[in-house]
Amino acid sequence: MGIAFLEGEYDLAYHVVKTFKCDRAPRVILKEVRRTIGRLISYFQPDTLVLERLFYIQQNGSPLLKKVYQELKVIGRKNRLKVIELAPNTIRKTIVDDGRATKLEVARSLAFQFPQLQGSLVEDRKKKMRQKYWFNMFDAVAAAVAYQKKRQRM
Repeated sequence: MGIAFLEGEYDLAYHVVKTFKCDRAPRVILKEVRRTIGRLISYFQPDTLVLERLFYIQQNGSPLLKKVYQELKVIGRKNRLKVIELAPNTIRKTIVDDGRATKLEVARSLAFQFPQLQGSLVEDRKKKMRQKYWFNMFDAVAAAVAYQKKRQRM
């Protein structure tokens, strides 16, 4: 799971990929998600939780992913956060002005905007697993930045 926190307009305060062992029972994973996200909310004191909306196929293909997504919304509401869901194509359109942009194009744009992300930008297709791992974090940063940009336009 990619996690990112922005402070102010576009100050990237925190970015990480949190891995949860999928060989555990779903209730154990959900408990770990609650604990992890709860600690981060407590530390950073955000006012908004931005989630990348799941596609129908993701929800049906992974019941655990659907449960985690629903749990994140519950956690946000319990902590009195504004819970925002953005479609992936909306996020991409906001970041690189193309709703059909690839994850790599989005990652490149974000690494240009936030130089501290450049070390996580994996462009070598032979390192596909490592690339996929870091794309989770780039997705989280993209969602946060997209929400900030949309909020500014309002």
